[in-house]
Amino acid sequence: MVFDVLSKIKRRKGKTIKLCPICLSPKLKPASSISGWLIHESYKCLNCGYEGVIYIEVSLEEAENILNELKKQKEKLENQ
Repeated sequence: MVFDVLSKIKRRKGKTIKLCPICLSPKLKPASSISGWLIHESYKCLNCGYEGVIYIEVSLEEAENILNELKKQKEKLENQ
């Protein structure tokens, strides 16, 4: 399900947003106050709890499309 959505992502244009690589939530925050300064840049997802250096960066428009696609897939699974 997530890989289907990710395969549709195009190159970034304009303003971008970081998404969690596990749940595709935009609720990523720096894992530490010194992240990216004294230590490697690391993020924590407030939605699923993922913590790591990997994230997905997409345009704001593409992020909206991804979230809409995930909602449709979720509704489809609930109706089955």
